[in-house]
Amino acid sequence: MSDNEMIVALASMVMTFGTIIVVARAWINRGRASSRGTSIEPVMDRLLRIEQTLDAVAIEVERISEAQRFATRLMAEREQTPALAQGQGGREAR
Repeated sequence: MSDNEMIVALASMVMTFGTIIVVARAWINRGRASSRGTSIEPVMDRLLRIEQTLDAVAIEVERISEAQRFATRLMAEREQTPALAQGQGGREAR
């Protein structure tokens, strides 16, 4: 065997051994987690934060829509005002 082949063989053995260790630890930890029971508290806390964030976003969206309605109303009133309409007509003629 050449040096390169020995290095490849050694590296593959180390990687295989490392993979076996990782899988074994995960399998052992999975058994421990199921025996001690999982808590629902972190999930409930996260759901509460998501709900609060969603409420805050809904309030901001309502503010944005109210501002849009206000701006639309101002623009509609501006179009109905005769003085402004004449001023706009004069600009177009130039």
